[in-house]
Amino acid sequence: MTSNIAESLNRALWEGRGSPIVELLKFIRAMLTRWFSARRTKEGKHMGFVTPEVDKQMKKRMTNVKGSKVGMITSWIFEIVGMLNGKHNVLLDHKRCTCKQYDKDKIPCGHAMFAANTHGIPLDTLVGDFYKTSAWKASYEGIINPEVNAENIEMADEIVYKVLNPPNTRRPSGRPKVARIPSVGEYPKHSSGTAKLQRCSRCKGTGHNRTSCTNPI
Repeated sequence: MTSNIAESLNRALWEGRGSPIVELLKFIRAMLTRWFSARRTKEGKHMGFVTPEVDKQMKKRMTNVKGSKVGMITSWIFEIVGMLNGKHNVLLDHKRCTCKQYDKDKIPCGHAMFAANTHGIPLDTLVGDFYKTSAWKASYEGIINPEVNAENIEMADEIVYKVLNPPNTRRPSGRPKVARIPSVGEYPKHSSGTAKLQRCSRCKGTGHNRTSCTNPI
């Protein structure tokens, strides 16, 4: 729902995005090669059935339900009674719990794991398939090969001797922009790193300036 992923990649390409297109593609290839290699090394050392971050979340959630009691309704439906008499119903076959935490992210909540441990149900059957180590490994199985020497590629003569001129365009006036334009709700920062809050000189409010001010005085 946000542009955070695109902005993160844009920041990663900061050093190379001012280069020509071919050099930019080489920069992206080298960057992705480093990323894939580092992640393959990381997942090769991991022995759990879920990814490390999900494993941390599961351990944290399990500590929140210590001292609870489990009531078995069916072989897949349980009632969890907490220390303060709070009750939650868990449906393990549908990966649901009345706390709604399990329903949202498909990472088992503490109630679901507590019920599964009590009745000997493996925890790896509770986690969504996209959180498992097998899916994590499959994400980085692909290999990004280095660029091929152009002299070793056979191309048709009409392509080799074709003259490709640049498009007939006019360069815009002014100096080319390097930094992107801040979005709504973003504020420029001082050199110290603290956010610079925009304040209106007309109404003394924040988030806008005098030109766009519509507040009554």
